[in-house]
Amino acid sequence: MVDPHGYAVTGDHRHPTGHVVWWVPGGEVALPEREKGPPGVRRLHYGRRMAETSIHPSIDPTLAPVIARTGDERAVLAAFLDLHRGVVLKKLRGLTTADATRRLVPSDTTVAGVVKHLTMVEANWFPWLLAPEPGEEHVFSAEAGRQSFSVGPEDTVEALAAAYEAACARSREVAARFPLDHVVPQPQLGEVNLRWIYVHMIEETARHAGHADILRELTDGATGAV
Repeated sequence: MVDPHGYAVTGDHRHPTGHVVWWVPGGEVALPEREKGPPGVRRLHYGRRMAETSIHPSIDPTLAPVIARTGDERAVLAAFLDLHRGVVLKKLRGLTTADATRRLVPSDTTVAGVVKHLTMVEANWFPWLLAPEPGEEHVFSAEAGRQSFSVGPEDTVEALAAAYEAACARSREVAARFPLDHVVPQPQLGEVNLRWIYVHMIEETARHAGHADILRELTDGATGAV
């Protein structure tokens, strides 16, 4: 089989992509792992560059993780978090407020509720932990997390998107002030560092982006993460 970009692809279920990539001057050829490569052709191990700086034509080169693929630790962490933030916004935008707040599962998990919850999560883990305002108090609890999915008449698509974008911008600004090794006390966990916060936020945002992805497909059939 030849894909639209002229790459020969042969299936192999033992690999996540379904094939093994072999590199030859002038292009890539995919062959089953069990086959020996042609004379003068070397197998590429996963994670190794296919060519000096090239990426597959099917990959969007403007995606933050792609841009940061040779970046330092902080750049990579920030890029993946921004990718999932963008997915969340994409799943919200284009919906009516009625559709965004419609319950399609027994819980309060709606597209609007996911965005509202993640807006609170951004505030919890970046400004409220790293740089709280004088006199500012916040309660970390499972109940507060559940309640953050509840939406009201004021929670329009436009208002939710604006609030989430503002929260993400605030998180970036605060996080930029501190090194990854910076340690702060977290009420439920004890001490955590900024590196841990980044990883947790990537996990949290990606999880809820997946929820929003399914809810959006159930709403109007739209699919695709980026």
